[in-house]
Amino acid sequence: GPHHQVVERVTRVRLPNGRDVEQRSRLVELQTGMHYRDGDSWVESVERIDAHPDGAVAHHGQHKVAFAANLNTRGAIQLVDADGQRFSSHVLGLAFTDMATGESVLIAQVKDVTGRIQAPNQILYADAFKEVTTDVRFTYRRDGLEQDIILREALPVGPRDFGMNPETTRLEVFTEFIEAPEGRAVPSTLRTE
Repeated sequence: GPHHQVVERVTRVRLPNGRDVEQRSRLVELQTGMHYRDGDSWVESVERIDAHPDGAVAHHGQHKVAFAANLNTRGAIQLVDADGQRFSSHVLGLAFTDMATGESVLIAQVKDVTGRIQAPNQILYADAFKEVTTDVRFTYRRDGLEQDIILREALPVGPRDFGMNPETTRLEVFTEFIEAPEGRAVPSTLRTE
């Protein structure tokens, strides 16, 4: 199935009376995203990104991902999840956001940068921002896709430079989704009196 496999082992054991018998043992292995459908068969997922003329692709798992060669491309990351839902996104930049006021200021924008596959399951867009040496790395896993921002130097500015309180301000990465499934609101009660 998508998240499990059954492993059976049959061994022959000789009993004290000299008679041979078969002993069966069965194990169910569980892992999110273990297999994906290929026609009518379940195939083991592989955490691998392959080169493609337009960038790179990861298509040996439940999630299919296409990476644009240039990170500074609208819809640079195209993902189709296990349910066939499409997501299209791109990194906009780094921002300070004051959690107390909700105010945000963009401090670094993505620039033109070509991704490089780091075998077997990562793609790195090195020095991806104009204002600060920062890398963007995507990791393709059986259970999905990760996006990491790697700061290679101290930020040249801080929250105070924009009149923001450092105690309540966070550094955030802004990723814009230009295509995603319609959201569903699920009402729930947190507390009643």
